[in-house]
Amino acid sequence: MNIFSIFTLLSLFYVYQAFRLGQTIWGDWANFKKNPMTQLQKQRANRAAFFIVVPFSVAIHELAHALAIWLFGGQVVGGGFFFFWGYVVPSGTFSPFENWFISLAGTIGSLLVGLSVWLYYRGSSSNTLHYFGVRAVREQIILSLIYYPVFTAVSQIGDWRSIYDFAATPLWSSITAVFHTIILIGYFLMERQGRFDQLAFRTMAEKDKYDQLQTALKNGLDPKLQLQEIALLRENGLRRLAGNKLSGFIKQYPNNGDAYYELVLLQINTQQKAVPAIAYNNIQKAMALGISSKNKQVFAYRVIGQYHLDRGELETAIEQYGLGLKFFDLTQLNAFSSQEKSILASLFHARSLALKELSQFERAHQDIHQAIDLAMLNGNKTAVQQFEETRASINQAQQATIRS
Repeated sequence: MNIFSIFTLLSLFYVYQAFRLGQTIWGDWANFKKNPMTQLQKQRANRAAFFIVVPFSVAIHELAHALAIWLFGGQVVGGGFFFFWGYVVPSGTFSPFENWFISLAGTIGSLLVGLSVWLYYRGSSSNTLHYFGVRAVREQIILSLIYYPVFTAVSQIGDWRSIYDFAATPLWSSITAVFHTIILIGYFLMERQGRFDQLAFRTMAEKDKYDQLQTALKNGLDPKLQLQEIALLRENGLRRLAGNKLSGFIKQYPNNGDAYYELVLLQINTQQKAVPAIAYNNIQKAMALGISSKNKQVFAYRVIGQYHLDRGELETAIEQYGLGLKFFDLTQLNAFSSQEKSILASLFHARSLALKELSQFERAHQDIHQAIDLAMLNGNKTAVQQFEETRASINQAQQATIRS
């Protein structure tokens, strides 16, 4: 099976995905474009920027090749369109410049599709449609100016062989390289600044709260409000934009402990439990400078404890978790907020893991039972399941110790 057969099969799968996505969006169109944009709407718009826009860009890409061929007196004697890839077969005698232009025309066509979608929706009152336009132009930049040139360089198949044929068209290839580089620099800067992303909200009240925050920030750069904005961006997944704003904030307020606390939350990989050394150093700095709220201070001990647990420093980890637990009066459990119960449960869970490693099974069982009870009070079924698995692992470790 050659590479084109693989592309065709992959395209058929993508066509199915596009059809299903199109059905879903069309059937729920009123909610899709409704404000504020939710995480579900955001996910669908992001997928639509690829699965729905790309077939149109491929069609225009190949049509642009054909138009350029006809412009220079040639003929199109063959071709194919497979929604997510295509080709045209030219016939005629072309100068080096004409070959360069014919090859480049397809990429220009693809970029114009993305640009057109963005221009059409940039003034839309729908947050979701505006986001869809932004992601469409981003997708075309990635596919046309990053993926396709890399694919051509690796496979020696594609338009960029002619576009960057410096031996045949040194001037035009050099001009292309300059503009290619400028666009990519602009793209990476915008990507780093989070310009291609957008906030999603669960409710209109949440959106109104954010708008009020923006209005307040325009009236004066209150450090607390700035940190609220950074936290909101981080919580909504706009980590790059949050990081950029936080970097500027720390330069302006280098002795703000809450700023370093926010930095730690950005440095901790949510997909991994391990706490990196840089996050450990920054949480220590945050605590030395002063952290404003009890919950943040407790979480700081949670991070420090996890750092030591990752490195097998079990007694130090247990000590840090204990310092965090001292912030809570367990006789007033019913007065705790949902967030406080969650933090407390995570501390008990983490300490139970350290105690298990030290074979202090009785204390480990006490802690994991506390964690399970708190998770049940919060109605957090996911946490309950996770903690039950930990309790089972403690039982297994205890039984293995008894047998040995």
